[in-house]
Amino acid sequence: MQAKRGQQFIVDANVLIDYCNSDLSVLETLSGRIGQVYIGKPAVDEVDQLTLREARKRGFTIVVPELDIALDAARKRGGLSFSDRVTLLLARENSWCCITSEKELRRECEKEGVSVLWGLEPMKILVANGAITPAKAVKAARLIRVSNPAFITPEIIGRFEKQIGQIARQLPSKR
Repeated sequence: MQAKRGQQFIVDANVLIDYCNSDLSVLETLSGRIGQVYIGKPAVDEVDQLTLREARKRGFTIVVPELDIALDAARKRGGLSFSDRVTLLLARENSWCCITSEKELRRECEKEGVSVLWGLEPMKILVANGAITPAKAVKAARLIRVSNPAFITPEIIGRFEKQIGQIARQLPSKR
């Protein structure tokens, strides 16, 4: 799995929480090596584990939505929270790839023509680009599973580990 250098991403609150509970350096590496990671301020406000200051220090760009986006997000859209609607609208308006583990947000992104990745997929991109080791990706995924067992099932982790193994076998060996 490859991503274009310079591709830009926005993460929702749930993915941000998952990485705060496992290994936030993964998203830092995505931002530093592949493309900028943005976070809508409403998403950061939902995350107890990360302050605005810490998020900025780690290289994430915090986006306060413009009034028109905030007003649009205030209108109900499916089962999405206000924060998720802001994330969707920012992704659509800026052509950012949305990273989420929420099926409803993913469905809305696809309806709007927004590119979307599941929450674990950035690690596949990073492994494929040699930015993190397969072991680091698997460890982070397992920690995410522990902190978010309702959504990150053993089956998801099993598939992820298999995919990481396949990616690792395709990497040039270091001698």
